[in-house]
Amino acid sequence: MNLNELVDYLQQHITTLSHDWIIHNGVKLFNMVSRHKGAFLKLEEYCKNIIDKDPKLFVKSNKFWELEDDALLSLIQLDNLNMEEIEIWENLIRWGIAKNPTLNADMTTWTSDNYNVLKETLNKFVRHIRFFQMSPQEYYYKVRPLSRLLPKELEEDLNLYYIIPSCKLVTNILPPR
Repeated sequence: MNLNELVDYLQQHITTLSHDWIIHNGVKLFNMVSRHKGAFLKLEEYCKNIIDKDPKLFVKSNKFWELEDDALLSLIQLDNLNMEEIEIWENLIRWGIAKNPTLNADMTTWTSDNYNVLKETLNKFVRHIRFFQMSPQEYYYKVRPLSRLLPKELEEDLNLYYIIPSCKLVTNILPPR
């Protein structure tokens, strides 16, 4: 038996494991597949199918906070991610806080430095959130209070968009998922 046969066998075996196994180990599997893009094609397809059917298996997992940057980025970049943008935003915020143990979960106590730490953590993810697909209420109550985390240009465009929806914007608007 050569290494390729062993990898194929293991991939096949993992894809036949129970739903409970995926619930408990899905984040680790997705991290590994994302880290080794192209090496485990069957597992990549398997993870893609799980995400297509029920992305909340990863997002609502008690191990969601263990998602590595590249894995989370590949998830957020999906055009067909079956989640509301506000859910993606809220979970991204929770993920970023969990990645920075010095941050208190109570944002009302945060300093400018605390916001800067979270902004730096979320920097590469924010541009993949489809803020312009959110309702005005979602934006006002869930995004606007955290606008310090956004690039200045995006913050200004969002404010303008939600006040004057037909305005010309500088920000590239991603299509709906």
